[in-house]
Amino acid sequence: MLTNEEPIHLKHRGILNPGFHIKKIESHLDKMYKIINTEINKLCNKDSFDLYEYFFDLSYNVLTNTIFDDEDLNNSKHLQTIFYSILKRVTDGEDSK
Repeated sequence: MLTNEEPIHLKHRGILNPGFHIKKIESHLDKMYKIINTEINKLCNKDSFDLYEYFFDLSYNVLTNTIFDDEDLNNSKHLQTIFYSILKRVTDGEDSK
């Protein structure tokens, strides 16, 4: 969807839009806060870390545990590889602008 042109983009956005309604997002806030706090606590024991990798992991954890509501997906290496390749492609595209 991120790379689609109109009218395909509008069609896909319409399909995904209900998942991003404010009430739906509000329902995920508690879970998101718990995930974020857990990830922050992991950093307390580290002297250094890769910020880019950290935010990729944080995004993936929030996505799999809130929107998909499936903690098992968090351990899925296949889905994680797909997710990271999509994010990398999108962020690489931003660098070229």
